[in-house]
Amino acid sequence: MRTKLAMIAAMSIMAMPGFALAAADLSKMTPGYTYYNKSGATIADHDVEVVACATEAMKVQSFGGQVNRATANGLLGFMISDALSDAADRGAFAISLENCMVVHGWRVVRVPDAEGKKLAKLPPAELVAQISP
Repeated sequence: MRTKLAMIAAMSIMAMPGFALAAADLSKMTPGYTYYNKSGATIADHDVEVVACATEAMKVQSFGGQVNRATANGLLGFMISDALSDAADRGAFAISLENCMVVHGWRVVRVPDAEGKKLAKLPPAELVAQISP
């Protein structure tokens, strides 16, 4: 009975004018200037999680990268396909890193572009001071 009531309530909310769910696309990074935030976490906690997720993300190869490496013809073909594969794998790494952080309870915070440009120019110590609670 509770399940039916919960489903009816959820369907009622979704039917309201102006209600829209944002589609999650795990194959793309969040665009723009972003950082990871987790309630109660310190910068040290952040750094440990980033290193752990980066270690896992380094294992990921894009599908295109796997196919390009397998179909290279000759030295020039290999060099071109390897360059394309590296670019595809860098994208897969970044996406995997973000997904790993989210799975570990971190949220991706998007900063407005004007503010992000200013923050990107700061030395690391000042950046930490600006984004720390």
